[in-house]
Amino acid sequence: MWTTEPVRVDRKNQKLPRAPDRRLSEPFPDHIYIPKSVRVSDSATFQVDDDIFRLAFLDPVPPQKVCKTVEGRRWSCGLRARTNLRAMIAGKQIKCRHTGQTEQGVRLVNCEVHFGATLAEDLLRSGSAIIKPDAPAELTKAATVGVETRAGIWGDAEFLNANAGGGP
Repeated sequence: MWTTEPVRVDRKNQKLPRAPDRRLSEPFPDHIYIPKSVRVSDSATFQVDDDIFRLAFLDPVPPQKVCKTVEGRRWSCGLRARTNLRAMIAGKQIKCRHTGQTEQGVRLVNCEVHFGATLAEDLLRSGSAIIKPDAPAELTKAATVGVETRAGIWGDAEFLNANAGGGP
């Protein structure tokens, strides 16, 4: 009901219908605009203004990591993984869910860039991140795709041998 005069709202005595809290109903309630100049420190961590975000259930590929195929070809897979995250988020609006916080104040998040797949799934499929043991089943499936296609870090012969024959 609209009035032409100011009305004091008394929430205790007025029982007006309220819209449901969107943060409770949406799987990814926080909308974050990522500027094109986003700072990406590794393949699982990015900074927007003063907030540092880390993708939950992922370990980053170290940025200085150099990978080597079975045939001996070398490439900077750590730098490529970091660049891959930057390309996925820079200049975009992403939707995230806050899942926790580290002791250093880094916000742990699960994010979606496009409908149907999370950022973590995309990074695991491309071999741009390493899955943690406590990750949910949908992330394990995405990591398996990366291993089977030998994408990113999974193309590194040394990394494959150190990780029980290549399983996530």
